[in-house]
Amino acid sequence: MGATTSYGVDSLPMTVIAVNKSGKTIHAQRDSTRPEDHTMNNRWIIEQDPSGIIEVFTLRNNGRYVLKGDSQNGRALSLGHRHMWYSYEF
Repeated sequence: MGATTSYGVDSLPMTVIAVNKSGKTIHAQRDSTRPEDHTMNNRWIIEQDPSGIIEVFTLRNNGRYVLKGDSQNGRALSLGHRHMWYSYEF
């Protein structure tokens, strides 16, 4: 299943690779990305990366999956789609 996590205004695509039986913990792996062209238009080619970094997200009381170790308002995981966005302004 596709997923997206965000760092400030930037977004990274991920793939859900494991969910525990209770559904409260998700292991997601970062996908590989490369620009579709070199015009800084934020169009990306996204592919699953078997050697990508694996991160663990846990379900919090507010209904969000958040990076393990972060507060409930920390870096969240959005499920169901892959999205890449890089802000060239920072």
